[in-house]
Amino acid sequence: MITDKLVSLDPEHKAQYEANLIAFTQAVKSATAEISASLKPVADHGYFVFHDGYGYFEEAFQLNKLGHFTVEPDRRPGAKTLINIRASLKDAQAQCVFSEPQFTPAVVNSVVRGTDVKWVCWIRWQQTFLKGQMATRSTCVS
Repeated sequence: MITDKLVSLDPEHKAQYEANLIAFTQAVKSATAEISASLKPVADHGYFVFHDGYGYFEEAFQLNKLGHFTVEPDRRPGAKTLINIRASLKDAQAQCVFSEPQFTPAVVNSVVRGTDVKWVCWIRWQQTFLKGQMATRSTCVS
């Protein structure tokens, strides 16, 4: 563990390292509970993401990802993939599509057009969440 290594290198500050570990652990638990509570009402709602890079997050919070546009962020989704996603959106299996700023908005627009699906820029959600966590983070590294 990092704390153990720091203590072995700098035993004089053992109490501070251990206090920081406790504060960090509590902050992570608190953030996890906050995220879990905020996502619980939509946990069963289906959604698509642009790439398959959120697996740990989705699993930890038991979210209902129906699929992704592309396996690799630098590869454009194929026509068959887009047709399948659009069919899922029209069948109301998904309520949301998360995209990222680097992906062409026209692709997402063409898929969600004519549906009731919400289109959310994932990075904006992350930035909003992270702003709220900055105060917590600063207490963990003092």
